[in-house]
Amino acid sequence: MPSTVHKYAACIVRKSSSSLFILCCILLISIGWTIVNLFKTRHESGAEQSVVDYIAVNLKVKIKAGDSMTTARSVQITLSNTGHKDILFGKWRIYFYSLTPSTTSKTAGFEVGWVNGGLYFLSPIKNEFQGISAGGSLDLIFREWKSSAKIDHFPNWFVASNTYGISSPRIIESTKDESLSFVSSFENSFQWKRHEFDTYNPYTPGERYEMNKAFQDATLKGEFNVIPTPFSVKIVPNKKIVFDDNWVVVEQASINKEHVPASRILAMKLGLTEVLQPATNRGYIMFESDKTFNKEQYEIKVEAKTTAIIITSSNGKGAFYGIQTLISMLDSSNIIPECIIKDHPRFPYRGLMIDVSRNFHNKETIKKLIDLMSLYKMNKLHMHLTDDEGWRIEIPSIPELTKYGSRRCNYFEKDKCLNPSLGSGPYSSGFYTVSDFREILRYAKERYVEVIPEIDVPGHALSAIKAMQYREQDLQRLKTAEKLPSYILSDDVSGISSVQGWMENSINPCLNATYRFIETILSDLQVIYQGIQKLDRIHFGGDEVPTGVWEKSKTCQSLFHGNSLDHSTIKKMFVFTVADIAHKHGLQISMWEDGVYKKTQGPYDVKEFKQEEVYVNAWSNMWEAQTGGRAIEFADSGYKVILSMATHLYFDHPYEPDPEERGLYWATRYIDTYKVFGFMPMNIYANAEFDSLGNKINLNDLCRGPCPNTKAPDNFVGMEACIWSETIRNETQLFEMTFPRLLAFAERVWHEAEWEKLKAPEEGDNTKRRDFKRFVDIIGKNELSRLEKAGVQYRIPPPGLTFTESNRVAKINNFYSGHKVMMSFGNDSKWRSVGKEIQIPEGVSDIHVYAVSPVLNRKSRIVSLDISNGADSMYTYFSCTCTFLILSLYVIVNS
Repeated sequence: MPSTVHKYAACIVRKSSSSLFILCCILLISIGWTIVNLFKTRHESGAEQSVVDYIAVNLKVKIKAGDSMTTARSVQITLSNTGHKDILFGKWRIYFYSLTPSTTSKTAGFEVGWVNGGLYFLSPIKNEFQGISAGGSLDLIFREWKSSAKIDHFPNWFVASNTYGISSPRIIESTKDESLSFVSSFENSFQWKRHEFDTYNPYTPGERYEMNKAFQDATLKGEFNVIPTPFSVKIVPNKKIVFDDNWVVVEQASINKEHVPASRILAMKLGLTEVLQPATNRGYIMFESDKTFNKEQYEIKVEAKTTAIIITSSNGKGAFYGIQTLISMLDSSNIIPECIIKDHPRFPYRGLMIDVSRNFHNKETIKKLIDLMSLYKMNKLHMHLTDDEGWRIEIPSIPELTKYGSRRCNYFEKDKCLNPSLGSGPYSSGFYTVSDFREILRYAKERYVEVIPEIDVPGHALSAIKAMQYREQDLQRLKTAEKLPSYILSDDVSGISSVQGWMENSINPCLNATYRFIETILSDLQVIYQGIQKLDRIHFGGDEVPTGVWEKSKTCQSLFHGNSLDHSTIKKMFVFTVADIAHKHGLQISMWEDGVYKKTQGPYDVKEFKQEEVYVNAWSNMWEAQTGGRAIEFADSGYKVILSMATHLYFDHPYEPDPEERGLYWATRYIDTYKVFGFMPMNIYANAEFDSLGNKINLNDLCRGPCPNTKAPDNFVGMEACIWSETIRNETQLFEMTFPRLLAFAERVWHEAEWEKLKAPEEGDNTKRRDFKRFVDIIGKNELSRLEKAGVQYRIPPPGLTFTESNRVAKINNFYSGHKVMMSFGNDSKWRSVGKEIQIPEGVSDIHVYAVSPVLNRKSRIVSLDISNGADSMYTYFSCTCTFLILSLYVIVNS
């Protein structure tokens, strides 16, 4: 008889066998369940991916702005199924980007949802979405979505599953076009006018013809063709030299070591030999030194008797600007008059700001931009490296900033990145490695351009905030959080969005990690600059911080001990703390104007900063908003002011008041080259001609009396043209928006024109127009071909065009000389080159023309003119009259 121990042991064996059996069953069931789910997931993934792929290929998107009084503030989106299968309800969404959101939350069976910033989606609603049959279409109406230009819409819509990781997103093929061909043309004023009081209309071909004609002058001699215009030019009549490739450059390294880089650049640019001594039988270029000259001053003497050109300066920078003038002279003609040119810049700060955060531009594009800046004697490149949409510079101590903050990906993927933005499609990335940025710095230094980095804080900081959240997750997962510093930058629970629609985009000034973060960034930047350029100045942004964003912060409440939290007090604390950190690193600071300004009180006391100089970019000058005089306020308060006026110097705005033109238009409807050329930096209110709707401004009403001028003109230290990149996604678009406007900017920031000093407005305007004719002549004859030879795709204005019914003659002109015009008739696809006039055959009902550039044969927009039955002018008059009457009625009804 077995013992109790044996019975217990046998029981254990039986129980163990039973447990083992149960465990095996559970394991088999688990494996089976996993296999079934794996196949199910793969099946679902494959099924959902096939739906996503089908929609991407076969869904045609068409957008049309409202075209009547009742629909003017709406947009219709038509989704057409061009394939052979129905598009049914499913786990998919269509994503698109918009800077002008609608109030519509549901339409045609779709939920209209919002992610962040300007990213929206259309999600089919179960039992409401009826599907889009093969060959069928669906119209979606978005209320309170005012679209006044094609550029209000973005390319690269994409479709994706709304289940995490189930399929890959795809760009909808019909929206890939950068020309936005899926957006219908804007054909009447209800579509392009932003407001019932908006006076702007697109130029007609006839209006453009008259404008082109007004700025052409056949009497211009073009004897001295240099941009920017030198301070003083004295020409000796009837004495000239002929320049050829037998000339030499005299190298005087032992005497003028600072001039060696300039002499070598000149020899390379002109293909000349460098020699140690001038030869009696050859023309020569030589550099001389005069220590009484300031750093950017130079003099050029052209001597016919000795066949010599002498460039005098105090250092390499002045010599460099001298050779740029000489190269410009020789590019236009190899015959140069005997002359003495004395030149120096109007302002020490001649800047260009480029936004590489919204849409990234690689180092090669930046280097090309630096080349062009130096060609026109500009010396400051302000790089907007960070914003909500991307962090674009590698910071070795915090690699997550670019690992996560420079990448965009689909919102429903299990990846750490930012959401897609600004028509980038589901994926995009880009940043400068330390090596890339140092290469940019070296390139800039050789061309006497200082690179000023901008780290935009505390607002516009979503990319940094998200990257640091992801970093913290990584540290927690790897259990290294205690070993490495935390950079959590926000505890935002405010529910307040920025003006661009971004949530949680403001760094919290009450967190210690904020200042640890700033300290690390500055330390790494100084190391990046080391040995190339000295980092003297950092731009901290400071603009557009959403009011009230910190008041609910528990950290801020704790810091202020329960006292009433004031947004401006917290922001001011941040600004001065960051400035102190910068000062500790030996850095001067720059800010956008609203970063150091309190409404109703004015600029912060500049004496509270430890820096010797605080630079401010004065930008927010929409005249009707009563902010145009802030530049004067800052100058009179002791700040150094950089004029960056949005109404004249924001090159992200269109060239014309036309819905076909690229560019945002919130500050002004357009900024053409003449407007930039005519900007008067030392007479701020003289630039206030029209408000943003085109209505004439009464200066007495605007200023409530005589308009003030600054009491501290020396504090106006320069100007900066700004290229924000929301609508600029590639190099072609970048250069089209920058040139030729940047030439007008370079002219104004280097050279003070005589007409700026004239007191009588009419006299000043007439003199300005004559000066602009001279400028346009030089641009057309010389500079545009130089730009194209450098691979720069500048904007080509469309031609002007008129038609006389009595003799059936069309007249054509261009804004710039050197461009030819191509014409076609009616539906004829044949294009022919035409001169200034052409006889139009009988039976032709409409004419189409475009301009062509002289070097790269690039094309302008096509301009069309209806000449059917001679009724064009009467039709135009009738339609405009009707539109005016309808708009007037609309105003009366809504008053």
